[in-house]
Amino acid sequence: MGRQATKAELCDRNNTVDITDGTVQADDSVSFQGVVYPNGTWFEVFENGRAVRLGCACTERGCIWKCCGLNEELLGRKCVPTARVFNPSVYRGREITPIVASEHFNYIYSIPCSQRYLVDTDMGNELYLQEVGWTWKLFYK
Repeated sequence: MGRQATKAELCDRNNTVDITDGTVQADDSVSFQGVVYPNGTWFEVFENGRAVRLGCACTERGCIWKCCGLNEELLGRKCVPTARVFNPSVYRGREITPIVASEHFNYIYSIPCSQRYLVDTDMGNELYLQEVGWTWKLFYK
């Protein structure tokens, strides 16, 4: 069946989290997995014959985008099932911090990625998720 918006789409679909199972509050905000999406930061669409509520995840917090799904990881160029929890380290410069990424960033899973790849650390590339925002910094040795 296609996709039809019931409320103006407030952000790009790739920057949303499915909050259909969240609770709509009296002030028209939605609470989902400990995150509150205020009125004006979520919308509904019809996809495949059902209403889906989407929250604009990158409006209130930084986002980390992941090509693979929630319980998947990249192996070669394919997403494969994994039991490991996605929990990237957060740095200040090149020093690791005790910051828990999921407490400060929203994770966006299964986004369309035209090229799936990992940074080759054997080639001298180092990737650091910085505490200042959703910025990934690429350092070269």
